[in-house]
Amino acid sequence: MPIEDIAEALGADSVGFLSLEDTKKMASGICKYYCVGCFSGEYPIDVSKAHQVDKFSEKIKEVKQLLINV
Repeated sequence: MPIEDIAEALGADSVGFLSLEDTKKMASGICKYYCVGCFSGEYPIDVSKAHQVDKFSEKIKEVKQLLINV
């Protein structure tokens, strides 16, 4: 999506982004290990083999288990 379209969708005149290097610099003061995989595609683990379950799915499992035990 072009930057102009993003700005329009947000109702903004313009949109700007930090470079990946500037993002890393900003985060370095907050935490020692900051994953930028979502931006760079380089993850600290092999994401193809990682167990990918979102919190919503986990909560559904918990509720189903509670219902079974009632």
